[in-house]
Amino acid sequence: MITKSIRLLTEIALNSKIWRPSSTDLVLRHLIHKNLNKQSGFTDREHLLAAVEWLERAQDITGNGGVSGRYLLGHGWSSSYPETTGYIIPTFLALSKKLKRETHCKPQG
Repeated sequence: MITKSIRLLTEIALNSKIWRPSSTDLVLRHLIHKNLNKQSGFTDREHLLAAVEWLERAQDITGNGGVSGRYLLGHGWSSSYPETTGYIIPTFLALSKKLKRETHCKPQG
């Protein structure tokens, strides 16, 4: 069990290139400030807007209308992935309705 945990942590550290200052900063902030979002007082709406912006960025980065399958600290955005895009379309539509804000997923016509 401990060996498996050590392997997993090692894999995460290598994949995220933890030695890069930006990666180290991100990981440390999440470890040290676990309750930062709660303490910052962000509203649910602000969190949802941030999620929409992240998803839009994941779509914009591909250049082909699809949504990136993942983001890795050590490598950046991956190519678009059809299954990811398929799951995100209903999410864009629901968030657009909930937030009363246009998202990248606009009805065509």
